[in-house]
Amino acid sequence: MRKLIVRSAVAVMLVALGGLAEASTTIDFDAVALRPANDGVSGYGTITEYANGNGVTTNVSSAGQKVYYGTDSFNGQSLSTISYVEFTYKRPNGGNNPYMNAVITDGLGNYGVISSQGGYTLEENIDDTYTEKRMRYYFAGDSGNQAYGFRFYEPSPDGSSWSHGTNLVWSDISTWSLLGIGDTRPISTGELAANFGDPRAPLTDGLAIMWGDSAENYLGIRDIYNVLVVTSDSQEYVAGVVPAPAALLLGSLGMGLVGWLRKRRQI
Repeated sequence: MRKLIVRSAVAVMLVALGGLAEASTTIDFDAVALRPANDGVSGYGTITEYANGNGVTTNVSSAGQKVYYGTDSFNGQSLSTISYVEFTYKRPNGGNNPYMNAVITDGLGNYGVISSQGGYTLEENIDDTYTEKRMRYYFAGDSGNQAYGFRFYEPSPDGSSWSHGTNLVWSDISTWSLLGIGDTRPISTGELAANFGDPRAPLTDGLAIMWGDSAENYLGIRDIYNVLVVTSDSQEYVAGVVPAPAALLLGSLGMGLVGWLRKRRQI
């Protein structure tokens, strides 16, 4: 009877671990207040991460403020690794959607930012006060050339500009990396000279959901949550509190099983 009990407990443990293996992989996202207001006095916007690590509450009240919810989990991988990103956001009625940024490098000292301010609306719920939308953002259009509102940039030769330069198509940048392992994007001279002071850069997160802009077109409060990243091999990754490795979990379950058996013997 005791052997049967042990085998049953082990079977339950293995089933639990198998279920974890089949689920989406949880990855860490960072909540970052990136830039202060243009006026030099209003300071930074606010961004507060949920306790479950799968979302943030953001508040951008002045032009120039930017916040982001980003991850370095894909740094060093090619841009084409990312198939699409989804998230749900909630806002008071009116105003723009958050948008996606990817900071990329060709490994030869050239950096750029891909920005999408469009995206597909998958679901929408609207009442008298709030709008809630589920959005999906792709990194390449059907033509590979701005089909989803993307503009592809590289810095000017002196590194002074991130928002102007040569427009690139998907075939030019699909093999560029989302930063690199331990890499950061540089601070341009334009950022250093801006009247809002020192930006919170360089950045280490290659993939980020952005809120805020240099103009007064991305202001207000947004909740951004249920973040999902799907890669080109159809693997799913969700933002959240990263669990202990499976080996540690197995060890914990094993110790618990040993303790339970000892208690059984004492009884």
